[in-house]
Amino acid sequence: MAVDAFSGDSIPVHLLTKEAFALYFRHVKPEGVVAVHVSNKFLDLAPVVGEAARALGKQARLIDTRDDDAGVSYGATWVLVSSSPGFFSQERLAAAKRIDSAKKVRLWTDDFTNIYPLLR
Repeated sequence: MAVDAFSGDSIPVHLLTKEAFALYFRHVKPEGVVAVHVSNKFLDLAPVVGEAARALGKQARLIDTRDDDAGVSYGATWVLVSSSPGFFSQERLAAAKRIDSAKKVRLWTDDFTNIYPLLR
């Protein structure tokens, strides 16, 4: 499942809560993945996704690509979240990094969100 709604200056915070991720995982197979596109000029959203994954006992990894030199394609930042213990051991995901942000964020829920610590 792909979640891609956060590139603008006004993000739908309700899509990044623990409850939202619980809902996403009710709709994917046990070995499935939720891919969250977190590219954003204003906010560092990867720690929020990482906290939701931890709260639900899932693993999360960051995939970051760069713009190409010809200007044909633009880089993107995705966080992949999986329940499958072996998913991130695949060779094709060798570039995936753990989300080790200096920004400490509190778990977002339906009752709490705070974008201030995420400002770039």
